[in-house]
Amino acid sequence: MPKSRHRGGGPASLIRTKAGNLVKSRSEAQIDNWLYKRGFDFEYEPKLWLEGEGLSPDWIVSGLKGRKFDRPLIIEYWGLLRPGKAAWLPKRIPKYLERKAHKESIYERSDYNFMGIMPQDLFSLTETLEDCLFRLAYKWQTNDLTEHHT
Repeated sequence: MPKSRHRGGGPASLIRTKAGNLVKSRSEAQIDNWLYKRGFDFEYEPKLWLEGEGLSPDWIVSGLKGRKFDRPLIIEYWGLLRPGKAAWLPKRIPKYLERKAHKESIYERSDYNFMGIMPQDLFSLTETLEDCLFRLAYKWQTNDLTEHHT
């Protein structure tokens, strides 16, 4: 059974996922449920300290069905960049894009793998996530074969 840790609490507008996480949107619930259904070990909005700054990425995926990745994967969902923006959103976009670029640069320099998911990626979520996550899992098979034949 997949393992997921979450921070509880919050307003009634939060959505509980199959993993028991309280997420902020239906889009985040879609991603969280996808990870859970496929057996990935992950944490929603964990606290990280990178380059002297406290960060809370949307997810850290540490492995698959109890087997750990060499380098965990940080996933950020950039949900405010969706089409059909609400009236309040345009004022927030410049600061949001600045924060996005800042977080991405820190993640890219860290000991984590990193993946950003855009709202349009939700239409092909399986392909988007499988490409990255199963590539990490494939490294095990490759390493296992190399270790057994050397």
